[in-house]
Amino acid sequence: MGVAILPRSDAVAPGAEVAVVALVDPRLSRDITLAWRQDRRHPPAVTEFLALARSTFTERDLTPGSPLEG
Repeated sequence: MGVAILPRSDAVAPGAEVAVVALVDPRLSRDITLAWRQDRRHPPAVTEFLALARSTFTERDLTPGSPLEG
């Protein structure tokens, strides 16, 4: 037996059956940081990924001054 805290996507992935329980208090969160060199040409996949990140995360999700804001 064991207990793990992991993203729901990992818990519901194919494999051994696990019980999923939502933790509601305190609410869990994680920081994800993207970094890249602005002075370089980005391959098309990188350009698309950055566009996706900008459209996915709201202003509330972004750190003030983040390049994704602009």
